[in-house]
Amino acid sequence: PRTMALRSALYSSEFRAWVRQLTGCTELTDQTDCSCNVYGGGGHLLCHDDVIGSRCVSYILYLSRPDEAWEAAHGGALELYEMQEAAEGLPQPCAAPSASLAPEFGSMVLFA
Repeated sequence: PRTMALRSALYSSEFRAWVRQLTGCTELTDQTDCSCNVYGGGGHLLCHDDVIGSRCVSYILYLSRPDEAWEAAHGGALELYEMQEAAEGLPQPCAAPSASLAPEFGSMVLFA
């Protein structure tokens, strides 16, 4: 029941209006994707962008353990990388992250 309530909130017109107000993006349709991911020790995503079709906004909602304080030793920080021009003239991510965000329970990161 709680998972479905969260899904309903994330799929709601109120949530889309809030995202639009926060990001300044254009009108958002009611086409919404939602997936859940769990990464174990050593698990990670490769460096990527979220440019897919007509997607305007992507987000991460952290549902880590609310009763355990996150520590850097746990891993799981979101690392963001600036882009630089490679020798071939194509963009590539810098070697070191320009920002690192802790996966605090209940926090949300929006990419617009």
